[in-house]
Amino acid sequence: MLEELKKSNIYAKSLKRSDSIRLIIIKGSVDYDSTEPLSQFLTPIVQDMKESIIVFDMSGINYMSSTAFGMFVKLLKSCKNKNIELYIMNISPKVLSVFKLLGFSNFFNFISSYDDIKHKVEKIENVFPFTGKCEICEKKFKITKPGKFRCPACRGIFKVNDIGEIWFF
Repeated sequence: MLEELKKSNIYAKSLKRSDSIRLIIIKGSVDYDSTEPLSQFLTPIVQDMKESIIVFDMSGINYMSSTAFGMFVKLLKSCKNKNIELYIMNISPKVLSVFKLLGFSNFFNFISSYDDIKHKVEKIENVFPFTGKCEICEKKFKITKPGKFRCPACRGIFKVNDIGEIWFF
């Protein structure tokens, strides 16, 4: 059952789907009045997340205000800072067209079904964790998921993709 967020017309629920995936289901109209309660619901979830992927099921969203789009951009930035991949699923054509109009479709990942991400996670779980080695200081370290990281010894920056390839900057 979805939880009604206080002082809003929004319903939301957070579900842990696997060790890697958290699913957030949102229903209602995300307008000026409901953006703050939704943000208060989502922010601690992202801050405390142990999973590497968050998927928003937005099949129940028929309207988003400009304030709501701003909240999602802020949420995306928080996710990127924690190396969490954010996906949006089942978005209505009307809301998707606004994402595209604002140019946000270049920053957000859109999927058509949960199976799309499930297959990706299965591939990732076959690769991770593994031990990597810094090209700068040759320190070995454990890599548990794809993302952008710093070497714990020399602070060199590197990126790991879904198949475990490492690129140093």
